[in-house]
Amino acid sequence: MSSVRRLKTKPSHKKGLEKRNKARLEKHILRQEAAYVVMDIERTGGAHDSEVLQVALVSGSGSQRKTFNRYLKIKGEIDRIAARNSHQMKIDSRKNLFSRSGERLDTVSQELCISELLEHLKNLRSSLNDTDLTLVTYGDSDLPNLTNFLDSHGKYEEYKKVVPYHVDFHFFLRADQDIVSKTGDKKTGLSNSSETGILKIVTGNKPDQDKAHDALYDAEILHDLMFKYLKSRNWYHETMGSFRMNAVREINYGAIGQGLVRSRRRRVKNPSSCGIFYPPGFASFK
Repeated sequence: MSSVRRLKTKPSHKKGLEKRNKARLEKHILRQEAAYVVMDIERTGGAHDSEVLQVALVSGSGSQRKTFNRYLKIKGEIDRIAARNSHQMKIDSRKNLFSRSGERLDTVSQELCISELLEHLKNLRSSLNDTDLTLVTYGDSDLPNLTNFLDSHGKYEEYKKVVPYHVDFHFFLRADQDIVSKTGDKKTGLSNSSETGILKIVTGNKPDQDKAHDALYDAEILHDLMFKYLKSRNWYHETMGSFRMNAVREINYGAIGQGLVRSRRRRVKNPSSCGIFYPPGFASFK
């Protein structure tokens, strides 16, 4: 009995072209998504211009994932009440920084942090073929805080050229009436661990309370929350393009500076008794 010879046929030109086009499209989408840089900041007090304790950035997924995380040496004190309700970090008499579990944290100078932060952002932008970066925050306090921090060290203009756009994803979510209804209008905080908390509803996961309010952890879960919301089709039924058109805004750094100066004027009348240091950025707005 003679064996039947099976002929191996090459994929058609059309199928090969479709496969290559799909791969190029997926690569393009990943590059566009990686240009959204999720940021979270922990600070010494509640004000938008108090000292930065920790800054973290997260962007991209899979092989595109890039992170930045630094704890900083500070000049002033930490507001104990604000810390107890959030990051729970402490300092000793020598300004050594400790986590909520009592572990001493490795800190860097503010100048080194800013230098490395700018290098990270420039390298990210370059790796994405100079695609404009969009900063993603959850709330309206971290962007002014970072901007004032950079300006107080003379790096505001350099930073402004690298990151021209911003989206407050918390503000964007709050416009979704379905989200507001399911969370009871009061459970959209990232650290909320209830069954109707925002993270549980959108991603199916609850935040880890032992990690919540660590800037890197918060940036990671915000990145997950944002892209699960935008891509699952359970909540958002438009495209990433329409999201960018409707939600992303060019950063108005002038308005940020003016807002910070107004808060300083109010603080002159009601000075802090906690020994918090406020970096003196945006002197030109005084």
